[in-house]
Amino acid sequence: MPTTLSIFLNRSSSSTRKLHFHRISAALRTESSSGTVEATALAQAGVPVIRLAAGELDFDTPAIIAEAGNSAIREGYTRYTPNTGQENRISYTPDQIFVSNGAKQSILQAVLAVCSLGDEVD
Repeated sequence: MPTTLSIFLNRSSSSTRKLHFHRISAALRTESSSGTVEATALAQAGVPVIRLAAGELDFDTPAIIAEAGNSAIREGYTRYTPNTGQENRISYTPDQIFVSNGAKQSILQAVLAVCSLGDEVD
């Protein structure tokens, strides 16, 4: 049975979309914890690593950000912002919109769009 990803990407005959499909498919077939294991080993070796696996930052929220969040809650800013983009006078076309399941998926797809197997990313 085809996945939603394969249906979406195969609707276009674009070679770029097919390349992304193959890269993403390959990434999805890998063991999800292997990156975590490698990141942990690098961190233990003293290499600065930004960990995105658990969705948990490895540092405390800076006080200025925590206070801004608390102030916003006290002032009643507890709802989602408008999703039309019009509030910020942003104009866009449908082909400029990217929908994802979250930051990790977006980051993965951005990296896959510009990197090839064997590239080193600093």
